[in-house]
Amino acid sequence: MIKQGAKSVERQINDTLYAICLAVTYAAIGMSLVRFFSRGEYVSDEINLFYFGVLGLYSLHKEAMHWLMEKEELVNRRKGEYFVFLWLIMTFVLYVVNFATNGHFMESSHGEELHILKEITFTALEVGAIFVASRFLKILRMYITERAQPVAVAEKRKRTKSAENKEV
Repeated sequence: MIKQGAKSVERQINDTLYAICLAVTYAAIGMSLVRFFSRGEYVSDEINLFYFGVLGLYSLHKEAMHWLMEKEELVNRRKGEYFVFLWLIMTFVLYVVNFATNGHFMESSHGEELHILKEITFTALEVGAIFVASRFLKILRMYITERAQPVAVAEKRKRTKSAENKEV
């Protein structure tokens, strides 16, 4: 597949992208929570485009590593689904809080309607969509690999037989 030195570099890049993604995830969640609980007193965080870009880069790079490296070389030390779980659980909790407070967080202190919870919901769903796309690529890779294995085994048998025939 790819050389050992390149593999090491790719792992370092992946580790760095993961750390950045984790930091941006916590920042985006933190800013969303502040906006929600302050009832719109803070301006929109506007981090979503950047966040989805970072998350997309990390997901694509990780999938590229899966496609290029041997299965034994991959170490799944991190789970990308944690990003999805964080957003989904947080969004669910905010809906419960909003329900329990009779919509208190859907209006600003000035009586203006707020759409913060909808924005958080869209963010959670978009993070989920990136995760599903990544899972789809994993499933596709497994399917292609499994379909290619019988062909590879048959070719190996042919080579072995032809080598045996040459020896005789």
